[in-house]
Amino acid sequence: MTDKGAVPFPSDVHRLKELGVSGVVTLNELYETLVPSSLYKNMSSRRVDAVTKK
Repeated sequence: MTDKGAVPFPSDVHRLKELGVSGVVTLNELYETLVPSSLYKNMSSRRVDAVTKK
């Protein structure tokens, strides 16, 4: 697992769940996300993509 603020990898999702993380907010472009929303959903977590530009 990387430091806070880093982009999680698919292999990090299970560890995040173990740590009690139930959601992730991304400020990345959709093409920059490394973990599909379906993987978070399978772990009963949620990813929110925040649009930061118009």
